[in-house]
Amino acid sequence: MWTPRLAASDKPVFQLIADAMEADIAAERLKPGDQLPTHRALAQQLKLTVRTVTRAYSEAERRGLTEGQIGRGTFVRTGATAARREPAASGTEPRVVDLSSSAPPASIAAESLAEALRALSRRGGLDRLVGYPPGIGQARHRAAGAAWLARGDWKPAPEQVALCVGAQHGLLVALGALAGPRRVVLTEALGYPGIRRAAELLHLDVQGVPIDDQGMRPDALEALIRKMRPAAVVVTPTAHNPTCSTMPEPRRLAIAKVLNATGVTLIEDDLLSPLAGDGLPLLVQLVEGRSFYIGGTSKCIAPGLRIAFLVARAEDMPHVAASIYASAVSAPPLMAEIATLWIENGTAGRHLEWHRQEARERVGIARQSLAGLAFRAQAGCYHIWLLLPESCRVNELVAQAAAHGVVVTPAAAFAIGGPDVPSTPNAVRIGLGATQSQRDLATALKTLAGLTRAGAAEGWRIV
Repeated sequence: MWTPRLAASDKPVFQLIADAMEADIAAERLKPGDQLPTHRALAQQLKLTVRTVTRAYSEAERRGLTEGQIGRGTFVRTGATAARREPAASGTEPRVVDLSSSAPPASIAAESLAEALRALSRRGGLDRLVGYPPGIGQARHRAAGAAWLARGDWKPAPEQVALCVGAQHGLLVALGALAGPRRVVLTEALGYPGIRRAAELLHLDVQGVPIDDQGMRPDALEALIRKMRPAAVVVTPTAHNPTCSTMPEPRRLAIAKVLNATGVTLIEDDLLSPLAGDGLPLLVQLVEGRSFYIGGTSKCIAPGLRIAFLVARAEDMPHVAASIYASAVSAPPLMAEIATLWIENGTAGRHLEWHRQEARERVGIARQSLAGLAFRAQAGCYHIWLLLPESCRVNELVAQAAAHGVVVTPAAAFAIGGPDVPSTPNAVRIGLGATQSQRDLATALKTLAGLTRAGAAEGWRIV
């Protein structure tokens, strides 16, 4: 078993492990094709947490030293020695750090996936994973979804749960289950662009409801409901994308009061509340009428685990099934089986705890790197909302950042629009989970901070 020799340094331990691996590759103590210890074995050997070793392996992969092979393990990458010895070619393009996505880091799940595939290969009855499942999902998978979503007094029955191919598909399915063409859907004036795309695909007119720092405004919602008579209201009450706002309980009660008084259908998009762990009541617990609830796995387990769970009333399940069949036939049963296995054996819960801690650390990095600038952050949220000084124009910041190898998303990308919506704010959303390395994230954020201060102070000449 490879044993890293860790240098005496103030660096984080995970970086020291990656440094030791790089040194051993350069000295040919580790050679291309050599297999490295599993995360768990190396953690036990060094008396560290598995999480620390996982971060070390992620850093090594980012440096081009290693590669993972599903079902086999982690190996020194072919050509790693030459890649580290040769100087960078002159005139090469600068490496781009893409912070435009709010997805979490993916590498934590790789070893768990290998273990899950090995476990499945030893089981019998795999034929049920390669045939057509029921459109709303197999009973066992739906039961796992119900267990994953349950919190406090809210425990959806498995019969109320349907499987979707990620939360974006869940939104499409819920909107597709609404009767009647060319109807209006309301959502936050700044919101996840996928809502608008799903509504447009179904020929629904999507309109924005004004928001404040607590989320959707109840007075504005009530006025627009009475004016437009919408088919549904889509709300993201926790760790809102992009603004990071979370509705406090009084605001949730006020929104529910409006929906109960008007009888409008609720669609609650709630991917991030497991990460936030705020203990606030769900809107579906407060609304008395028709509702759809969407929770999932991509934001808190692994972004490529494209399984979401849609909760609906029994009388709506035939419409949900028809919408799933029309858009995807069914969620892939193999993916659903992996999600179910992880929920049942505790892997999903461990990944959730890992992401909670990782997101907290990355928010801490943002607070350090962007000190003195105005931004909103949420514990357990892999994005932040940077509010720019008035003299720092958003389009110029985005262009300058791209010229310096950092990609962020301007507020205009999230604008829903509507008759009562104010102008788009001077802000950008910054994804915190897109880089595997926290060091790369800190470097990119410091670049953004410097550009923002320069833009506020003296303006730019775009290059």
